[in-house]
Amino acid sequence: MSSNPYVDALAAWSIAPVFSQPILPGWTIVNNFNSGSPRAESMVVSKFSYGRQLGQICDALAAIIDELPADKKNPAVKKFLDMKAAIDVLKIVS
Repeated sequence: MSSNPYVDALAAWSIAPVFSQPILPGWTIVNNFNSGSPRAESMVVSKFSYGRQLGQICDALAAIIDELPADKKNPAVKKFLDMKAAIDVLKIVS
């Protein structure tokens, strides 16, 4: 049992929920109004989804945080690590 109630609750699930439709299909509209280089951004997102990018950033940030002395970690760091732990459990149970 962890110190995070969200992780504990999610870990207790024996099956993951199944969604019958994609969430926000086609929502990644890249154009000249929201990107300095729509072609490049479209190519990046087609290879590395925003979720994958954020996941790798979270993994890297967690590795950096692990190197910090405990007295240098503030409440925002704990909230981030709790969120990441809950996301990691969701990845396992899905």
